[in-house]
Amino acid sequence: MRTITLILIAFSLLPSFVWANCNLVTKFSYKTKGLYVTFNNQSVGNYSEVIWSFGDGNVSTEKNPLHKYTNGGEYKFSVTLKTNEGCSSIYQGKVYVFATSIETKNEQQIINPESIKSYPEPFINSTNIDFFIEKSTYIVIDICNTDGVVVRNLHSALLAAGKQSVAFNAENLPPAVYFVHLKSDNQNLVRKIVVQ
Repeated sequence: MRTITLILIAFSLLPSFVWANCNLVTKFSYKTKGLYVTFNNQSVGNYSEVIWSFGDGNVSTEKNPLHKYTNGGEYKFSVTLKTNEGCSSIYQGKVYVFATSIETKNEQQIINPESIKSYPEPFINSTNIDFFIEKSTYIVIDICNTDGVVVRNLHSALLAAGKQSVAFNAENLPPAVYFVHLKSDNQNLVRKIVVQ
């Protein structure tokens, strides 16, 4: 009788997770559209936390997250379920995403490279630099010498979408080859100009 009592006392001292219900089944689905993936958690069990790891260094604790990948390719993602009692279940999978031509244009060509022109060219005193931007954005325009040193800042502000023209006065600059740098948040375009 004493032996049975000791066994019962020992079981009563065990941590509560021994008696936890760890019946977790990790299930999900996802839909891709370009660089966007919608993850849909369909897991079963009494879990209290969901952790998604998207395979690109980003994570989410949303139940059904929408994630945008920076580049197209294959990514290994995982979803982890956790309970308050310390149980966990993890599933790892692969997702393939592709950058569409529309996304590439919007993300990589805010400034249309083919639209950049200056007139007159070459010039003596001043010229106009024309270009077209696809959407309203912050634009920086610098004039640099052949050593890469900025000799003039022509513009550092928000510009509206459409055709733009910025004047460049070369007063007090010696005749030489210079470079126009047009920068947005994801572009740095360079064009050569000549001051006579």
